[in-house]
Amino acid sequence: RQMRMIPVTMEKDGERFIPVFSTEEDMAGRGEQFSKLQQSFMDVIRIARSSDLFEMKITGIVINPFTEPFVLPEGLYEAVEKMVSRVEEDSDS
Repeated sequence: RQMRMIPVTMEKDGERFIPVFSTEEDMAGRGEQFSKLQQSFMDVIRIARSSDLFEMKITGIVINPFTEPFVLPEGLYEAVEKMVSRVEEDSDS
């Protein structure tokens, strides 16, 4: 039997976001009832894009929602991926 993990989401104004945290302190003790995974940000983007697999539409990713929230909307995923790709290319030079 295959195990499938469904991400925890936060909802605001009818839109769903995957919360991510840059440090444990930014979690502010919330989410103790949930499993925590350390993932690369690119993995989180892939999870958000595949949200149809868990039958929900993810609008974006919210970074540090309990401290200084920053929302990365779905329309900017590709731009972030290109930035990371360029940084990797530049570091290889």
